[in-house]
Parts: sequence; structure tokens; C-alpha cells
Amino acid sequence: MIRVMIADDSKATQRLLMSLLDSEPGIEVVGTASNGNEAIEMYRRLRPDLVTMDIYMPELDGLEATRSIMNEFPEARIVIISSLVNSKDLKTSFEAMRAGAVEVVGKPTGVLRGDYTEVKVALSRILRRMMESHPARRLSWQAESPRRAEKKTEEKGSEISGRFRIPSSIPPSDVAAAESMPALSEVAPPTAAVQELKSSLRVDRLPEKYCPSLVVIGGSTGAPAVLVDLISALPADYPLPIVIAQHIARGFAKGLADWLSSSSRIKARLADDGDSLRPGTVLVSRDDSHLVIKPGGTVGLVERIAHEQYTPSINVFFESTAEAYGPRALGILLTGMGADGAAGLLKMRDNGAVTLAQDESSAVVYGMPRVAYEIGAVFKQMNPIEMVAFLLSIQQRFQRPEA
Repeated sequence: MIRVMIADDSKATQRLLMSLLDSEPGIEVVGTASNGNEAIEMYRRLRPDLVTMDIYMPELDGLEATRSIMNEFPEARIVIISSLVNSKDLKTSFEAMRAGAVEVVGKPTGVLRGDYTEVKVALSRILRRMMESHPARRLSWQAESPRRAEKKTEEKGSEISGRFRIPSSIPPSDVAAAESMPALSEVAPPTAAVQELKSSLRVDRLPEKYCPSLVVIGGSTGAPAVLVDLISALPADYPLPIVIAQHIARGFAKGLADWLSSSSRIKARLADDGDSLRPGTVLVSRDDSHLVIKPGGTVGLVERIAHEQYTPSINVFFESTAEAYGPRALGILLTGMGADGAAGLLKMRDNGAVTLAQDESSAVVYGMPRVAYEIGAVFKQMNPIEMVAFLLSIQQRFQRPEA
């Protein structure tokens, strides 16, 4: 039995969610809260399996309630139920994901159109899928909360670099293994913290002059919080174009692109058909079409087919990259359920690309990366800190002095 707690200041929404969920086998609504403070106290008392959280509530909003619950109970599964009112609402919803919420979905307005059964099935399917998530894994790589970081910028045995908490002591076994490997770059990364971390990476041998022309990233559940930390760690003049295919609820893709852009030095926006791939830009997939990479340095949008499981399809995205860029691409597969992206990543690797996947210790859902690793599609599994170090070390190859 999945025990669900509802946090929403609207009694009508509470009743609607209870009606949708209570009649679903295997799901029980154990409590309702009308503001953030009530939600925190109710969570402490009931310890539900999952929380649906509204963003705008009196006394304490859903963002702060999520932060508080996640700080106290890192294993809590929180799904943000958001209305698509404006970009500010969406940004706040994504900030809640950064705070630890595992997913953001739209409020079930379809009931008003008579789509009760369809909405009920869709909502229950989402909640059941969320039970496969492990939110506490984000603690293996995410920084401390902003409040803690303000009070304490230095800790024994670690240092803070940007939003990342990077260990300053590396196990001797890792150091020994790293010493037997060639450096990813002959030029030191821009910070000592990243340089130290890079030296601990145990990766296969890369070609000495390896310099990709494009970075492609695919992700699903839990990935937006990883994406914002990856992109925000890069400088405005990052020398490679970056393209992202992200599974996301209908209507939230633009909010994701705007959030990434406002949180980073690199500008991000939704991809349009025919867009050119330019250094230092991030293009984000739309939620109603497939995104493909085309020869000649452009992207294309492909209309989805009815009843397709994923739109955008990460497999379609990666396969088109393999065909268009071959060994000149770097592919990254982040946390997510299912297997989408695994076959496409394998094609990229078969065509000579370097391919990375998020490791089990940091992935909120180790589904897509696990399948990719098991079929041999992954050059190296990494946590997001290591991915940042890898991306920055690639940047250094563009800055080598002429011989």
C-alpha cells in the first residue's frame, strides 16, 4: 500500500486528489495539509511514502516546506503538483526539485473536461513510478543547503566549489589507480578543487587530442536538478554547444529552459527546428516532439507518433547524434526510469563517441544509466561532480598554447 499525503491550500484540490487516489487499488491518502507548516508537522507524524506538494500556500510555501522536509528526512519522496500560471511559478517548482522533490507535474485539470478516468490513471501511474526513486542519493554529490553554506563555507576534509561539495582527501587506492592513467588534459583545470578531483578519476585512455564538437545530454526523473548544477558550473564562454533531451510533463519544457538559463552563465532556450549549434549555448528539447541532431550543425524537430511512450525520445536523440557527429560527440545519460537512451548511447559509443552515465550512488533513479551500462554503452560511470570536472577539463583542451 502506497501511503500518500496531500499538501494543498485549496480544499477543492484536496478533495479532487483524494477522489482520484483513494479509489485506486494500492494507494491510500493518509492525510491532508493546507499550508507548508502543517505539511512539515504532518510528515513528521505520519511518515508517508509520498507527498504531493502544492507550491503556493499560506504561512509557508511548498518550496520552503520541501526544503525543510528534505533536510530532516532525505529519503522523503515529494512530487510537486504545479499549475502552469507563469514563468515565476514554474521557476519555483523547479527550485523545489533542486531542493529534493523527485518530479513536477501539472494539476489534474482534465477532470473539468470529463477526462476523470484518464487523469486518474495518469496520476496514479506517476505516483507508482516515483516509488522507485531514491531521493537521498542526491546527498552523495549535491552541496549543502544554501543556509548551511552561508554559515559554514569550509569544513575539515572538504571544500566548497560553486554549488558542489568536493572531497579534498582522495582514497589512496583511487590515487594509485589514477597515477597509472594518462591525464585528461595537459592543462590544469581552473580551480584546485576540480584539478584534485580530476586526478582521482579512473577512466579509460582517451586520445591525446580528444576534443569533441558537441555535448548531448539525456535525462528523466531526477535529472533537472543535475542539469542545473552541470550547466551552472560552466563558464559563459564554454567552447561547445550543449543539447538536452529531457522527459518532462507536458507544458513544463519552456519552464525548464528558462530556469536553466536564469541559473547559469550560459544561455538556454527551447530548440526550434533548424537551430544552429553554437558554442556556449544550450538547446532544450520541447515536450511535444522528438529532437534530432542533423549533419551540418543544426537540430531538427520530429513530430511524435500517437501512443509513443516517450516524447522526446532520448534514443532517437542519441542515434541521430551518432549518425551526424560520430566520434566528435560526447554523450551523457542521467538519472531516469526505464531504458530510454541506452540503445542510443550504445550507437554513439559504437560510432566512436565518448559516453558517460550517472552512477548508481548519485542517481535518484538508476534505471536508464543501469541499462546503458549493462549493454556496454558506457565509457565511464560518474557522479555529477565528476562530470563537471570532465567537462571543464575538455574546455582546457581548447585553451592549450600553440606548440
